[in-house]
Amino acid sequence: MKKLFLLIAFAIFSSAFIMADVPTLTITVSPASIVMLQGSAADISGVVSTGFECRLKGASGWTAIPADASFFATTADLGLATGTYEFRAAVVTSGSGTLYSRSQQVMVVCDCGVITNVCSSNCLSSSHIEEGVLINGVRWATRNVCAPGTFAENPEDAGMFYQWNRNSGWCSTDPMVNSNGGTTWDSSYSTASTWEKSNDPSPAGWRVPTYAEIRSLCDANKVDNERTTENGIAGRKFTDKATGNTLFLPAFGIRGGSNGARIPVSTGNYWSSTPHEINEDSAHGLSFDSYSFGGINGFWSGGARWNGFNVRAVAE
Repeated sequence: MKKLFLLIAFAIFSSAFIMADVPTLTITVSPASIVMLQGSAADISGVVSTGFECRLKGASGWTAIPADASFFATTADLGLATGTYEFRAAVVTSGSGTLYSRSQQVMVVCDCGVITNVCSSNCLSSSHIEEGVLINGVRWATRNVCAPGTFAENPEDAGMFYQWNRNSGWCSTDPMVNSNGGTTWDSSYSTASTWEKSNDPSPAGWRVPTYAEIRSLCDANKVDNERTTENGIAGRKFTDKATGNTLFLPAFGIRGGSNGARIPVSTGNYWSSTPHEINEDSAHGLSFDSYSFGGINGFWSGGARWNGFNVRAVAE
């Protein structure tokens, strides 16, 4: 019998017991059974058991899927019929109720089925209506681009990383997997003269900002910026001096261009659609440290196009 092997990782949200809106991962299963692998939760104090919860999409109840709490991954044949299922990760702790993970992701190990939302980075539906916020004459989205055509669920969420002029997003956490289910990083770079519309991962009505628009966000005469945190996530808040409108950009580091390795430094790095005027392998963007606003008002003259940075879209 063919089986779909998946790897699911999760980060524990430890400040509450049961969350009303727990992030879920949606998987469409075409073979008759599925095997899931889960990493360890043994480093969390008081863990009695750990596992997943699963239900057929649209169903009201969740079914517990126990998993071993050892360091090494473990498998469990769920025997699912063909259909679309929702998964979420939970850790049961002694005397504390149930803790749910804040995020999950899935990686295809054996190409035996159809996966939707392969890297679950808390992406909103493509039908989400984003109002945006006006800062110094430019309407910015209030959250990062997630999977192509979607926004991240919350303003403090990472969304996904993108290489310049490419529309395949990469998970902001490990293991490394992209929005198409691929796991092989492309260390080459686009030589295009702009971020082409066909490669723009922004949702409909939005696009990658130009360098001029990023510079307008960094105009100290019209916009204040300060280090802050949103729900425990470090970043910077930009405030329009005339209107008081604010914009938060989280700092999640990058994926390095040579091999795509996650580099969780304290910087926020965001692409513009504008190439560097001299260096073909570079493009302009915004870079800031969550502790200080570095560079010339925070923007840089050129970032290597093969790197994976975040995208914060502007209205078309």
